[in-house]
Amino acid sequence: MPGDNVFQAKFRARSVARKMSKAADALADAAKLSAAAWAAFQREYADVMTPRPQRQQRPFQF
Repeated sequence: MPGDNVFQAKFRARSVARKMSKAADALADAAKLSAAAWAAFQREYADVMTPRPQRQQRPFQF
């Protein structure tokens, strides 16, 4: 900002950098947790998600 000295500018920059670093860490944690949740979902519901064999249909005849 105009009229600020160097120390105030550095202080503000550090404050913003700290917030951005925390946001980046939270984003990485969210990605890890969502991957773990998806793996748990697949593990628990694997029997439901596997495709069932289709029943053989008779071929169409006139």
